[in-house]
Amino acid sequence: MVVGDIINNLGAINTVLTFQPAGTNEILITSVGNYSAWVFITDGTLESFIINTGAGQPEANCANIKAMINNTNYLKIEAKAGYSGSYTGIQIK
Repeated sequence: MVVGDIINNLGAINTVLTFQPAGTNEILITSVGNYSAWVFITDGTLESFIINTGAGQPEANCANIKAMINNTNYLKIEAKAGYSGSYTGIQIK
C-alpha cells in the first residue's frame, strides 16, 4: 500500500472485522457500513466505542466519519443480526 491508495473490505456475516494497518502505515477511515454493528478503535486490549450503526440510532448514517488508525490503534467492527461489516478509507502515511 502507498499514500493515496483506497482501502476497503467486507467482513463475513455476524463476525468481527478487524483492520490493523501494517508497520508505520496510517489510514483515514471515511465510512463504515452495516445495518447492525458496533464500531471500535482498539489496541488489542482496550476498546473505545465510536459508533453504533443499529437501526434507530441517531448516528446510524456512517457515510461520513473521520477515524485515523494505525498499527497501534486500529479498527474493529462487530457485525450482528445477519449482516456483515465494511469500511472504506484512504492511506495517508
